[in-house]
Amino acid sequence: MSPLAPGRTSVSRRDASGWNAVAEGLRQRGNPNVKALVYVAASMPDTGESPAELSTRFPGSELGTAVRPVPYADNAGDGTDLSIQNDRFHDVFAADPPERQTRLMAVEQRPVSAAGFAEKATAAAWKTIPSWFLVDDAAETTR
Repeated sequence: MSPLAPGRTSVSRRDASGWNAVAEGLRQRGNPNVKALVYVAASMPDTGESPAELSTRFPGSELGTAVRPVPYADNAGDGTDLSIQNDRFHDVFAADPPERQTRLMAVEQRPVSAAGFAEKATAAAWKTIPSWFLVDDAAETTR
């Protein structure tokens, strides 16, 4: 069952790890309702690329040095969650909102699985679906 409502659907994305796989996967799984993709200050992995790889490929990204790894163990095994260090969140991830707001955002952020962040894309839906991109040249995560 699709998580999207019936009808024409555009999927927008602000850089948030894991969302790329959702946006790309909706159409790949045969969801005919996805008619457009909109990327806002987001990475757009090509087939065979991972968000982790893109975060270190281009000069200027501070994401690699701002990530806080937290090991965990659950019924599925061991792993590592990644989040942005609270004191670096404003400068690295959300420089536009006031610092007062980003301090709250930092403590409320949801981690991403290190394995998921390193997972390579199996397809690039932006190659086959009409797509628009808003590039933020001040973003410290998507440079």
